[in-house]
Amino acid sequence: MNTREIARGGLLAGFAVVLLYIGGLIPQAAPALCISAGVVSAVPLIRSFALRTSLTVYAAVSALSLMLVPRKSVAAAYIAVCGLYPIVKYLIESRVRSGARMALKLAYANLVLAVLGALVSKLSLIHISEPTRRRGIS
Repeated sequence: MNTREIARGGLLAGFAVVLLYIGGLIPQAAPALCISAGVVSAVPLIRSFALRTSLTVYAAVSALSLMLVPRKSVAAAYIAVCGLYPIVKYLIESRVRSGARMALKLAYANLVLAVLGALVSKLSLIHISEPTRRRGIS
């Protein structure tokens, strides 16, 4: 990586964090801004096929969004789905023959959804299994 790629990656990471921050402030715009931040992480791949720069931008945005974004669900959506998918898509399209591309992309999407579903169900069962107190009418 040369200095130009590092500087461009830093600017892209800053822009993506700003998009996620705004998404954390405006709940109605959160999905669109999360997807837009994911597209930002794919810019180095589109411009110069720089996988290392794209992974660095993804890692920096993931770490910064966990620290700075007010709604952690927006940061989690970026980390799990929107930020990583363009990189996985590029890797699949550049290294796999055309017949198996769609199957691998769908398998990746199903894997991510299954893991997220398992996490959500596991976390929601923690709250359900806690004992509750009976409150009488006074």
